[in-house]
Amino acid sequence: MIRAALVLFKILVLFALGAYLFRTTDLNSTSDLLMSANISLVTLAVGLMAFALLANAARWMLVTKVLTPPIGVGTAVLGTFEAMFFQQILPTGLGGDASRTLRARDAGVSLSQSVYGVIVDRANGLLFVALSILGAGWLSNSLVIKSRLFWVLLNCSVAISIGALGAIVVGVFISGERLPRMIRTPLRITQEYSRCMRNWYFLTLTLACLFASNAMYILSFKYCALALGVPIAWWDAIIIVQGMVLVSIIPFSIGGWGLREGAALLLFAPLHIQPSSAVAVSVLFGLVLTLLAIFGGTLWFTCGYKRFYYK
Repeated sequence: MIRAALVLFKILVLFALGAYLFRTTDLNSTSDLLMSANISLVTLAVGLMAFALLANAARWMLVTKVLTPPIGVGTAVLGTFEAMFFQQILPTGLGGDASRTLRARDAGVSLSQSVYGVIVDRANGLLFVALSILGAGWLSNSLVIKSRLFWVLLNCSVAISIGALGAIVVGVFISGERLPRMIRTPLRITQEYSRCMRNWYFLTLTLACLFASNAMYILSFKYCALALGVPIAWWDAIIIVQGMVLVSIIPFSIGGWGLREGAALLLFAPLHIQPSSAVAVSVLFGLVLTLLAIFGGTLWFTCGYKRFYYK
């Protein structure tokens, strides 16, 4: 009954988002914009996003070097692109996390260590998104910060940052030996996260990977906008992209579709950009992600799991 209620709730949310987009957007104009997109710039956006995923793979490798037996380059790249496929076809990012866990397990990492590594890597990415939004709110004079959605994102970013700091402290001072068994696993994850975040070598290289992947991500979004004749400034792109990322992790849609477009519509509004253009940019960006997801799905279909199938 609970599962059925959750499915129904997600369907209602999707219908509400669709109705909102339909009411506020000229879908014919959006379609015309997408059909007139500059293919060269779209191709460049796809290439930049591929480089972003390679940087994410490098970040995951760094996590495994600290927490688990390190995975190889091939495993990290394969697992990262496969995760894109599952993120686009399932209603949360958990499908991508599960596929990366399985790929690490196939490389010889224990199941628990594989799970810890993926969760810590995901937490680092989420913290960077939160810090980017906080930094934009503090340093930027972008009109996007006047959006009502931005203040929601800002509050969420504060909560995420405080939670990360709390996890680092808890991981240092609290031992789980005398705690109930059901609490030990979350505490172990917290301890592993704390251990990573207190490793200066790890932090330095991870920050470099995060800056690289996010720069490529934002550039990809900017070129999607330029492909449709919608120029946006750097700070605007940073806030909109990170806002879309933060909103799309809410498990109410498939691959972030609908949530991402709704967020773009609200965040673009202070820039006085037409709603149809805002939605078109978000849809094109989603299609770029989908192309890479298809590539990841192809890798998943063609690359078997040696540990599970051949031994």
